[in-house]
Amino acid sequence: MSQPLPLALETERVMRFANQEAQRLGHEYIGTEHILMGLTQELTGIVARIVRKHSLTLARIHAETMKCVECFPGGTIIAGVQLNPTPRAKKVLEYADEEAFRLGHMYVGIEHILLGLLRECEGIGAQVLMNLGLKLEDIREDILAELAPPQEERMLIDSLAIPNPNFARDEVLAVPNPHLEVMKIFLGDPSITDQALVERFQLIVEQIRTLHGYLIGP
Repeated sequence: MSQPLPLALETERVMRFANQEAQRLGHEYIGTEHILMGLTQELTGIVARIVRKHSLTLARIHAETMKCVECFPGGTIIAGVQLNPTPRAKKVLEYADEEAFRLGHMYVGIEHILLGLLRECEGIGAQVLMNLGLKLEDIREDILAELAPPQEERMLIDSLAIPNPNFARDEVLAVPNPHLEVMKIFLGDPSITDQALVERFQLIVEQIRTLHGYLIGP
C-alpha cells in the first residue's frame, strides 16, 4: 500500500485544535469528539457552508459533548505534548484518507475529515451530531454535492476509470483490466506491457503527491 495522502495545512490545524481540546478537558487521548470540536474552530470553505446550513456552532457542540464525556478539573494545555488518538479517531483519519482518494484529491482536507467522522458513526463525534438532531447521511450528501465535479469532468473520469494506485501491483495485474487498455491508447503506446504501465502510473502518482506536499506544506 502507498503512504497516506498528505494533510492540508488547515487539517493539521484541526488536529492541533483537537489535541488542545483534549488537554483542556483533562483527557489523555484524542477522540472523535475532540476532532469534531477542532473542526468547528477551522471553519473554511465547504465545511463552513455545511456547518452554517445545519446551524452548528462550537458552543452547541461543546455543550452537547460535555453531556457525553467526563471532564476532569485542572486540564491545562501544554505546548509540545501530543496526545495519541483513540482507535476510533484513527479510523476517522483512515476513512478521511479513503474519501479523499475516492474523490480524486491529492490531500486530506477538513471536508474529508468530516466525512470520516460521519462514517465512524459509533464514535462520540458522530453521536454528538445525532444528539443535536442531525442526520449523518444528510450531512454526507451535502458535502458530496459540494465536492462534485462538473458533469463534463465527471463523465471524463468515469470513462477513464483509472485504477486505484494504492492497489498492490499484483492485485491490479491479477485479473483482466480493460482500463489498462484505455490508458495504453491515451499514452499512444499499445505495445507497453500491463506491468510497465502500472509501474509508470504509480510513479506518476507518487511524483504528484510529492509535489503537492511541497505546495501545501509538510
